[in-house]
Amino acid sequence: MKSDVIKRMVDANEIQTMLGVSKATIWRWRQQPKVGFPMPACLGSRSVRWRICDIDSWIDSNIQQKLNMNS
Repeated sequence: MKSDVIKRMVDANEIQTMLGVSKATIWRWRQQPKVGFPMPACLGSRSVRWRICDIDSWIDSNIQQKLNMNS
């Protein structure tokens, strides 16, 4: 049997806490393609969530970019 990976979803409040930014910054990042912020999943008319693995990948990518710039 194939094992399923649980995909944890987080909302803007959780991302705000994780990254130490405002909700306005999160929404601004969504609108700027060069930032590369992950697109959320719309679970309902007023329910927007991001997969935590997408947020983690975005963070790792930004850290790697900063390290490459400083090398």
